[in-house]
Amino acid sequence: MRRSWIVSTLPRLCLFLVLTNCASFETRQEVTRKLAHRQSTPEPKIQVSSLDISPPSAKVETELRIPVDLNSHVERWIEYFTVKDRERFQRFLDRGQLYRDIVENVLEENDLPAELFYLAMIESGYRTDAQSHAQAVGVWQFIAGTGTRYGLRIDRDVDERRDPIRATEAAAKYLRDLYNVFGSWHLAMAAYNAGEIRILRAVMKGRTRDFWELLEAKILPSETANYVPKFLAVVLIGKEPEKYGFQVKASPNPYPNLEAVAVPGSVELAAIAKRAQVPLGFLKRVNPHLNTLRTPAGATPYEIWMPPGKGAVVARFRSELERMGSRKVARVQSRVSAPMHVVRPGENLSSIAKRYKVSVGHLMRINNMRSTQVLIGARLRTQTKTYDASTLVRYKVRRGDNLTIIARKFRTSPQRIKARNDLKRSRIFVGQILKVDTTRVRP
Repeated sequence: MRRSWIVSTLPRLCLFLVLTNCASFETRQEVTRKLAHRQSTPEPKIQVSSLDISPPSAKVETELRIPVDLNSHVERWIEYFTVKDRERFQRFLDRGQLYRDIVENVLEENDLPAELFYLAMIESGYRTDAQSHAQAVGVWQFIAGTGTRYGLRIDRDVDERRDPIRATEAAAKYLRDLYNVFGSWHLAMAAYNAGEIRILRAVMKGRTRDFWELLEAKILPSETANYVPKFLAVVLIGKEPEKYGFQVKASPNPYPNLEAVAVPGSVELAAIAKRAQVPLGFLKRVNPHLNTLRTPAGATPYEIWMPPGKGAVVARFRSELERMGSRKVARVQSRVSAPMHVVRPGENLSSIAKRYKVSVGHLMRINNMRSTQVLIGARLRTQTKTYDASTLVRYKVRRGDNLTIIARKFRTSPQRIKARNDLKRSRIFVGQILKVDTTRVRP
């Protein structure tokens, strides 16, 4: 949806009311720019016939970053999942464990609450092949327009909405944009479900940014009125599954460690598997977004997921693989750019991070940079190249700590801690919260 349409559809007076009555909103220009896109959302898979609009009750005291209100709306969904839909919900929990490490790592990389992991659970039950009647596809149920807008390739050869890694990266950027606009995770998730414009109109009509007040006033679409309580119910169950009678164990076959390897276009996966000595079934499993059993057509190489270290193996056979696909891709131009950025005059790391909707620390970490200085012509990765079982912890600095001591505790380096936390100097202070990479030990 283009900017001009937004401006013509939402009068300046309405935007003025939002900006003057909702103190945490940004400038009118920022709101208009950030609302330049809209996502259509399928009907919810689970319906509730009536809605109790009694005022919310107690807040749950947890370490979660998204506020959880335990009220009649949330309790109804807890009862639904634990009684009426128990077997299917157990399958959702089990399937979610396959992707939990990767999804939570991507969310943490983008400084988003880890509990957003459960948003994909209510969207798709963590089925990569999920598709709604509104043509929303994949774990995060992106429609084509929104997926493309946030960097996913969708064409005859590839549908990256089915890639749990790339789709999670796109969802993280989208959710962060929504939060930046509405200043509330409840409203951000409501907008993820119903679209930004519908939620903005509800906010303007209700003159409040409190989700529960909008729900009580019956201003929200019924689907969305159920969507946020449903999510909060799943968060509470997921936090203490045994309390609700569910058994959640570490997956015996979690999503494996992976590396993005550039391969020529129009080459059969079987040929790549044979030369790289990787089972074909493995390549199919970790690349569910490939619509055929070959790499997508295009003169530019395409990155597929492979076990770590296989990039060097593929490189030895690159010329042979290129000959296999050359006749088919000679006249085909690349339809998407590689996940690389060439630094241009006038750019700095901050402007590049803003362009790709990532943090400066993220760019520094994935490019192994020790300084924010970049040279004109340098090639920077914008997407993470490898995914493994590492995760992040939030560490509170204690008296006597320094970066070297903390790095030694978590088997990482001071440089990596600095990059992860956007630190320009090595100085830290007592009580400071640092994000630190560590290694997740599986049971």
